[in-house]
Amino acid sequence: MPQHHHHFRAFSCNLYLMEEAMDCHSDGSSIGALRERAWQLMQPHYLKRLGGVVEAFGAARWLGRDAEDLGSIAVVAVAGRIATLLIEAERLILGRIHAASRVIPAGNLSDSDVDDLGEYVLTSGGDVIIVPTARIAARTGTAGIYRF
Repeated sequence: MPQHHHHFRAFSCNLYLMEEAMDCHSDGSSIGALRERAWQLMQPHYLKRLGGVVEAFGAARWLGRDAEDLGSIAVVAVAGRIATLLIEAERLILGRIHAASRVIPAGNLSDSDVDDLGEYVLTSGGDVIIVPTARIAARTGTAGIYRF
């Protein structure tokens, strides 16, 4: 409940705790209503972060540290060199990275529905950001920003 937020904030060490908070009790609302209220609070933060990432992608492109080609992104992801992976929200990315050899076998980009790219990026300390279709400039639905 809103009247208890200050108690929680006094003891929380969560660096990601936002100033804004849910101002309703979960018992009195449907899941859909709670989701909508949470998105109202998160959307400005998400859009600000997304704007920064899009700007970073432009800078990476200028420096030659970007990729939109799925095969290139996969090779760099396996090497642990992707700082940020952007994936279009409505895009289904097909393919599998062969885990043992850490390479993509020829012709294997369309044989199964998996999210190997995101897993490799996350396990190497990178970020994966889902981008609304209208906001991603990559024609493939994926874009990578290289660490180096």
